Amino acid sequence: MDVALVDSMVSALEIINIIYLCTGRVPSRIGNRYEAIYPYDSFKAKDGHVIIACGNNKLFELLVGVMNMPELLENPHFADNNERVLNHAELKPIIEEWLKDKTIDETVDMLFGRGHPGGAHQHHRPRGGRPAHRRRPRNVCRAGAPQGGQNEGDGQPD
Repeated sequence: MDVALVDSMVSALEIINIIYLCTGRVPSRIGNRYEAIYPYDSFKAKDGHVIIACGNNKLFELLVGVMNMPELLENPHFADNNERVLNHAELKPIIEEWLKDKTIDETVDMLFGRGHPGGAHQHHRPRGGRPAHRRRPRNVCRAGAPQGGQNEGDGQPD
């Protein structure tokens, strides 16, 4: 199979292309927030940032359960994904207020314990630097190194 570099990069733009082609709006910088789903962003916790990924309404309901804030489900601003995307600036501080006294590892354990995706924002530490990741070796890829020994890196998620 032959794939041109520019073709692969255009396909990687995904939602950015759709926004531009469908609306004519040039997307702006939005940090780690995913523009079509919310909450799907990095959030400030006690000791760093955690990624919370609510890709659908069911996952938002799970998050609300973990947060023990059922009133969020009654708020019309958060009734469905479209409303949460429109009102993301209102929802983010609510989630960060809940996280302010929780460590990343505590948060990840709570999320994973309920079957919810999430994880540490890893921009400053190598993979495996947190206990939550060392307990989940299924996402670590090991391969022989040319100089001998083993190299370790991110594997594909299950």
